[in-house]
Amino acid sequence: MRILIFLILILSFSTGSAFAYSEETAKNLENELIAPCCWAKSVASETSSVAYEMREEIRKMLAEGKTEQQIKDFYVQKYGKRILAAPEMEGFGIAAYVAPWIFLLIGLGMIYLLFETYRKKAKLIPKNETTYVSNEMQTRINEEIKKVR
Repeated sequence: MRILIFLILILSFSTGSAFAYSEETAKNLENELIAPCCWAKSVASETSSVAYEMREEIRKMLAEGKTEQQIKDFYVQKYGKRILAAPEMEGFGIAAYVAPWIFLLIGLGMIYLLFETYRKKAKLIPKNETTYVSNEMQTRINEEIKKVR
């Protein structure tokens, strides 16, 4: 009798599946796949029936013990690489990861050159140089100032 109670307690605390998965893993996969109904949103954020079926299918495959990569490979085989939200780090997909850094360096270089140009121009202008105003212009300025007062 004690053995039977012990076995019931052990079974009640078990996960119920030999291949338990976390909800976080399922959510990650949903965010890494694009919904094929519109090809614009991730499976996690799309509300269509196709996206709902994919979410259910992802959980079913995880419960069967498939890995994240196996599930991704299944969808890539079914829909092509377009289903992946982020490009793979191979071939032309590398450009998506490298290009922003290249553009950032080019932009920083352009800003540096712009500031250097302004700095060099500022050195060419004498600091204590006064601008010449003719006597006629100075008289006119003084008259305008008297009118304002």
